[in-house]
Amino acid sequence: MPITDVAKYLNVEGVIIGTTSRGSPAEKAKLRGTERVAQGRIKIGDIIVAIDG
Repeated sequence: MPITDVAKYLNVEGVIIGTTSRGSPAEKAKLRGTERVAQGRIKIGDIIVAIDG
């Protein structure tokens, strides 16, 4: 299931982090991406709900 479908299914208000690249600003900020764990389950990554800027 695509991450956008997971967000809709879980009624998430925000953006779920799908993946982070090694050395990226997201990794440096310690954001965690979504991953598939034991038995095919999905462990949802961090969710961004606001940006301070």
